[in-house]
Amino acid sequence: MITPFEQASYVTGIIRLWFLHVLFAFPVAAPILIMGRKRARWQSYELLALILPFGVWLVLMWVGDAPKSIANFADCTSLSAGIVVAMIVRCIVGSVKRQALFSSSLIAALMLLAVLTYYLMPSLPE
Repeated sequence: MITPFEQASYVTGIIRLWFLHVLFAFPVAAPILIMGRKRARWQSYELLALILPFGVWLVLMWVGDAPKSIANFADCTSLSAGIVVAMIVRCIVGSVKRQALFSSSLIAALMLLAVLTYYLMPSLPE
């Protein structure tokens, strides 16, 4: 049985991992966000691109059928790169008529990237 202290430690580790995942994307994403703000009108719901792909990948790590170890937490770098690529695509396309649909499609593509990352990356030894 897991003690409350171990559970808290585990949750703290997950939060740190999420911050690390965002930290990888931030140095490249911040200038894109600033320079692209005139071309693309950013909406607050687009911040879900930082949360949902990581959440999908994390749920698959917990309940997925491919055995993974703690060493596979490095897979988050592909999610970070995907966020940057999605931001670049969003800036290149700019404001489209159906902006919400386009942004939602990019977020869905990032979640698909999370699933592909989980299944296509090999299990790494600890």
